[in-house]
Amino acid sequence: MSRLLAIIPAVLVIGLRGEGSVTDLLVLSQVVLALQLPLAMFPLLHFTSSAKRMGRFRNGWFLLTAGWASCLLITALDVYGLPEALEKAWAVVVGK
Repeated sequence: MSRLLAIIPAVLVIGLRGEGSVTDLLVLSQVVLALQLPLAMFPLLHFTSSAKRMGRFRNGWFLLTAGWASCLLITALDVYGLPEALEKAWAVVVGK
């Protein structure tokens, strides 16, 4: 059922705009995924660095530093590219 609900918008856009819209939809899906990535990384790094929750398996200083640096970099790149991504996403939605 969830797969059916996920595919309906794509089928509608392709049906209305033709096969040329497939590339636009793929780009739009990658933009959405890029925006969601920091939302998963922040809590993951927080919880896996907790001595209370992870005990001796918690992240070490190197992994913690690299993880937070990559998370902040991805977030900064998302914020930087957000206006252009929203503009392109709107163009896909309205069919320009």
